[in-house]
Amino acid sequence: MADFVIAPAALERWINDLFTAAGSSVREAALVGDHLVQANLTGHDSHGVGMVPKYIESWAAGALQLNQEVEIVVDNGALITVDGRWGLGQSVTHQAMERAIERASRHGVCVMGLRNSHHLGRVGHWAEQAMAAGFASIHFTNVASNWVVAPHLGAEARFVTNPFTVGLVRRGRP
Repeated sequence: MADFVIAPAALERWINDLFTAAGSSVREAALVGDHLVQANLTGHDSHGVGMVPKYIESWAAGALQLNQEVEIVVDNGALITVDGRWGLGQSVTHQAMERAIERASRHGVCVMGLRNSHHLGRVGHWAEQAMAAGFASIHFTNVASNWVVAPHLGAEARFVTNPFTVGLVRRGRP
């Protein structure tokens, strides 16, 4: 198979146009395009543009919902549970992180659980969103199916292969 080099901006525009044509808002399509292209550019090809066919298949099958607004379903101040309503992970996770950042700003910390999200992509992206707002973040991820890793001394798979991400802010330094 031949390799092709496509400029990131052109690839992002293609993804934006594709999801807009499917019915996504301009903002949602932009979040998906940016996130998927950035995943490839940071070396996480498994969570990049190659996911587009799976997303479209899932949308066509009715499993992926477009233009979902997250809902806070548990609210204990600094502890919240957010429902993504099976929306595009890049959109609903961005929204959930905005809620978590606002809560951390108000309370000094936030513990946020996100449920019912479609594939949310490279988890490091969400740590970077928190870091850009000046917060450290710790992310644990899992899925309801496709478990492939058993816990230490476990006999059955219970985790996916990327269950932990940390983002730390260093004052005055990248």
